[in-house]
Amino acid sequence: RNLVAEWAPGAVWPLSSADWSLNSTASALSGVALSSLTVGAVNSFVLTGLGNVSTSGYTTLRLHVDGGQPAGDNYVQFASSADTSAPPPQLVLNWTKP
Repeated sequence: RNLVAEWAPGAVWPLSSADWSLNSTASALSGVALSSLTVGAVNSFVLTGLGNVSTSGYTTLRLHVDGGQPAGDNYVQFASSADTSAPPPQLVLNWTKP
């Protein structure tokens, strides 16, 4: 099982049930093995398709666990900014000026 991500440029805030998807195009993250993620630590991912990031509004990144319906527990949990016992979520952008 892998954590995959896709850009959902049509999604607007607040999100609605139409913004959810069962399958992913993996247009932002092709796959990181769940077993490679470190619990209770910051895990970094290199995203692709950065042209999908809006420079004037919201950008939605939709996360999935691939591989179809699991036989048991297969999940990834992310801490919210309100969780003081875990590293806070963060978005770090590195870019090169054209």
